Amino acid sequence: MHIRRTQKLSASMPISSQSDIAFLLIIFFMVTAVFTTQEGLSIFLPKKDAQKRTVSAHDLLILNLEADGTLILNDRTISTKEICPRITEIKDANPQTILLFKISNHCPYGTVVTVINEIQRVPDLRLSLKTVGDTQ
Repeated sequence: MHIRRTQKLSASMPISSQSDIAFLLIIFFMVTAVFTTQEGLSIFLPKKDAQKRTVSAHDLLILNLEADGTLILNDRTISTKEICPRITEIKDANPQTILLFKISNHCPYGTVVTVINEIQRVPDLRLSLKTVGDTQ
């Protein structure tokens, strides 16, 4: 008795077209993705040959941001919510006011961003940024 063997069919699928479709989908989603841009802080840097300006102590307002997140405005501790009203009040009394914002090198970046966002709420404020290594 002779038993006839059946040929096994291999289950294969051409994958070359699948990779083409995958790459097309990747390109499609990359092209159609919406990229959001956020407007940052506009900073005008002095020219290389600019003259140094002297500012009177009366026109200078100093805001310190310590490493632990403490805010000190002219030797008085304030909260983040008080920044805009206090600076606006001082600026209204003296329009020539320049804010010197001293930031500790060890302060978390998120805290610095929060404080700068509050400072930006003050209209027409002249601002100078300085990073300090230790508490001053």
